[in-house]
This record gives sequence, C-alpha cells and structure tokens, in this order.
Amino acid sequence: MSKLKLSLFLFTIFVATAFDVGALWSWDKLSTVGKIITVLGAVAAVYGNISVIRAVVAMKKDGLIAKRTRTYSDGWPVMQPLGAKEVQLRDQNMISGERVLGQVIGRCHQAVIATTQKVLVVKHGFRAGQAFGGKATSYDYRNIMSVEVRTGFSQGQFVVIVGGLAAPRGNRNKDKVEVMESPNGVIFRSTDQKLFQSMAAQIRLMASQPPAASSSQAS
Repeated sequence: MSKLKLSLFLFTIFVATAFDVGALWSWDKLSTVGKIITVLGAVAAVYGNISVIRAVVAMKKDGLIAKRTRTYSDGWPVMQPLGAKEVQLRDQNMISGERVLGQVIGRCHQAVIATTQKVLVVKHGFRAGQAFGGKATSYDYRNIMSVEVRTGFSQGQFVVIVGGLAAPRGNRNKDKVEVMESPNGVIFRSTDQKLFQSMAAQIRLMASQPPAASSSQAS
C-alpha cells in the first residue's frame, strides 16, 4: 500500500467514523434504515482501522516505512534499508565470497547494487512490469560501457549502458515508466542525486579497470 493510498484510506475511515459518532448522538431520531446504515458504517470503520494497522505492520516488516539512512563506505554510497523482497533477490543472485560494495535505492524501492563481481539492478512489483514477482538483472563490470545519470527538477534517471540493450531516453512520463520497467535503469528522487552520481562514478571506475585490477581493488 503506497503512502497516498494509505492517506486516502485513513481519510475515508475518519469521515466514516465522524459520521457514525454524529449519528449516535441523535440515535433516537434515526429511522430504522438510518440505524442500520449507522451500524454498518461503524462496523466498516472498525474493520478499516484494523486493516490500516495490519497494513502498517506489514509495511514495517517489509522495510517500506523504515527510516532511510544514507552513508558512504570506501567511497561507495550505501542507502538502507532494502525491502525484504529486494534483499531476497539480491542474495539469490550473489555467489559465495561475493561482497556488497554499495547500493542506492530509487523510487518504488528499486535498487542498484554494486558488488565485488558485478552490478545488480533489483526491482519488483507492477511498476517494474512484475505484478506478481520481481527481477534482478546483473551486469559484469567488463560489459558495462557507461553509466548515465540524468537529473530533473524532482527526480532523475540512473541507467546502466551495456551493449545490445536499449537505454530509455527522455523525461516524459512515458519515458519514466520505461525506465522503471527496464532491466537496466531506476528513477530516483532529486534529493538523492549526489548518492546516485557517486555510485555512477564508482561503477565507471570499476568498469575501466582490467579484470585483475578491478578484483584487487574490490578486495
């Protein structure tokens, strides 16, 4: 449940509850139909409040509303926390001994993760074109041609350029949807621009090194 949907849901519950409280004050003046409607409204309000509590608990469990931290480690940006599904996708696509160097998190919890071996673009949900699942696409540093960071007023685009894979371009809403669904790009908030630019610089550095050099630098 997104913050907007949750806010609208809470507003609806508030209105329904206020209506029922007002109706209860004049219970004796209500008709039979009015009393039935009031009772049904009260039941709906209670159920709605329970649903909101369950949704908030689920969001906390998935890391969707945890406080986000932004730090650096050896020059690599590290944003926390990843959602539970993103963590699962990341771990499923890492081998023994492979370490995470840095990670940045964009809109809809889509993430770019740099490891000692590769770059992972992890995303899930309908915004990623995966209504009932997720996807993690990996790119070996040797195959990365470039990394583009495009900035706008409120949000930007981070795209990993590799041979044979089209790079979405443009700043229209249609273009942003393509980036969010693409396997090599994410949309990020403009407030996180420096972190994404730092990630791009570090990935470019790793990609420019010979395989032996990049491995020793990562270790």
